[in-house]
Amino acid sequence: MKRIALLALAACLGLGGAAADDSEPPYDLEREEFKCESPPFLLERPSDSWVFLKLDVLQERARAEGQDPSGFETLKAQLWWGAAKASIYVRAFPDGVHRREPPTSDLFADGQLEHLQRALSEAELKKRGPAKVGKRLATILEVEGKNAAGDPWLVQEAVVYRPEDLTVFVISLEGPAGERTKDLRKQFKKLLKKVRL
Repeated sequence: MKRIALLALAACLGLGGAAADDSEPPYDLEREEFKCESPPFLLERPSDSWVFLKLDVLQERARAEGQDPSGFETLKAQLWWGAAKASIYVRAFPDGVHRREPPTSDLFADGQLEHLQRALSEAELKKRGPAKVGKRLATILEVEGKNAAGDPWLVQEAVVYRPEDLTVFVISLEGPAGERTKDLRKQFKKLLKKVRL
């Protein structure tokens, strides 16, 4: 899976060829909420510390730098907290598999957990269980490990299956594990309560 986090971090910090010039900044300081039309959902910032990133600007920069922008296909929204070096991603994709029995969020969480265990070295599952995203049932995962740079890393994911349009939502928090872990968990929990799917 393509990791958008490094591209977003580089863009926010002004790293990389296209990101270092005076082109349009990749963040939207004024936006309080994001409303997606397809698939429909509403996302609010958990606090003033977070800013929405402009995915179209990041995608254009990826193309200009010769990177594969296909990781943006399922990415619908991204928030960035600069002081914590943390991101929240909302990905959505159609199930597309015909099943005899209706799938659950827990079924899709299995695949997400496998992905996280491959993406992080020394990955350790800290939490897995039922949760709520807005009014919808979800499965929440928390994994700690080391990112590609070898830094301690925290990933929390809420996986939701919306049966009426066969859409899977994965809402992820990624950031450094350590002194801000408690704060990141609190911010993510707050965001999940406000999401409308």
